[in-house]
Amino acid sequence: MRSASEFTLWIKEVCLMAYFRRRGDKWSFTLDVGRDQNTGKRKQKTVSGFSSEKEARKACSKMERDLEAGKRTDSMKFDDFIKLFFETIVINKVEQGTYNSQWIIVQKYIIPKLGHKKIDKITAVDLDIFYSDLLKDGVSRGYIKNIAQVISKTFKQASIWNYIIKNVAKESSSPSYKPKEMSIWTEEQLTHFLQESREFERHALYVLAGTSGMRIGEILALDWDDIDFKKSTVSITKSLKHTKQKGLHVKRPKTENSKRVIHIPHSTLQVLIEHKNKQLPGVSIVFDNKGSYFYTNNVWRYFISDSAKVGMPRIRLHDLRHTHASILLSWGYNAKVVAERLGDTVETVMNTYAHVLPNMQEEVAIKLNQLYAH
Repeated sequence: MRSASEFTLWIKEVCLMAYFRRRGDKWSFTLDVGRDQNTGKRKQKTVSGFSSEKEARKACSKMERDLEAGKRTDSMKFDDFIKLFFETIVINKVEQGTYNSQWIIVQKYIIPKLGHKKIDKITAVDLDIFYSDLLKDGVSRGYIKNIAQVISKTFKQASIWNYIIKNVAKESSSPSYKPKEMSIWTEEQLTHFLQESREFERHALYVLAGTSGMRIGEILALDWDDIDFKKSTVSITKSLKHTKQKGLHVKRPKTENSKRVIHIPHSTLQVLIEHKNKQLPGVSIVFDNKGSYFYTNNVWRYFISDSAKVGMPRIRLHDLRHTHASILLSWGYNAKVVAERLGDTVETVMNTYAHVLPNMQEEVAIKLNQLYAH
């Protein structure tokens, strides 16, 4: 850990030819990059879009090192840029699991094929050929879509940082992809599982997940103070996250939609009370792991194992949320009500659960037929 004086000295040692500026909640820096050979005037490069001064200084320091190594900052190799992007921006914005999976994409697919090119020389045609070659090599359309998303946000950041004039990723076309229909349980299957899982250690967690539609991170972050036993409500104001920098930690929701209060069935409340009575005194976390938080991946594995023990079709723990939403829609609740319960937007609900809507349209027609029948 640097002392204050050491930190000040360190600041003076990097980005000597730059100044930093904050506008709103974003930081930028302007760096001297030499002089014009014809006019002798000073040349500068401004890079913006950083969420903190620390991020801006880190990127500035990297750019200075590139200058010292004789690299042209306005024509950085794509592998150098994408590494800079991941080291300064992505690592601070996504969960650790997401970061790891995206970095695998970068290392295994993007850098080997595009890394040697200058970022400002890559064209939409280059990207289209890249996607086409991936398809020929047997990479699935769904995974190519993930690769394209990484490339798209990389070029978006390159545009923000003024490394490119035009975002060619917007003009490229990755192979069409139709996502698989989500795996969910029927109403009868969910009821069967919740009944058969009564002897399992994590029964209360499964019941809350199935009858609330909450995200697993939201469930694992719950404290007993978040549950109002008189009103049968749960206040959802935080979520459990895991990142490389902070490890396991509780984080506030990114959107206002995610912050909500939902009602839960009386039967679910009773299960939670029974669960609380089994806990050690003084434990504040609803679903604790010896007084601390559970890792999400561990709970996922428990669910896969427990559901298999009672002969259930395999789904992910997150699919209990999808099951919950699909059941509510099939009961006739409108998308706005379901969206408020899930902490999602109406648009997201309509797009995610479109498979339920055709059946609802048929039921509507049957009921309308009762208005006028010969």
